[in-house]
Amino acid sequence: MDCGKYKSDLVNPGILDPGEEIELQILLEDSLENKSVNWLLVTAPNGVKASGYFNA
Repeated sequence: MDCGKYKSDLVNPGILDPGEEIELQILLEDSLENKSVNWLLVTAPNGVKASGYFNA
């Protein structure tokens, strides 16, 4: 995880602590079908996960 842009990360820099947020940019190798509904799952090394649907 590259936290170089986050100047306010004073406690445990480089670690995503409870209450902190992260913004991800996902680049896909293959294009998605128009008007398709897709599901994304992101999991941290400690097992915390978040998921959601998005439209192409």
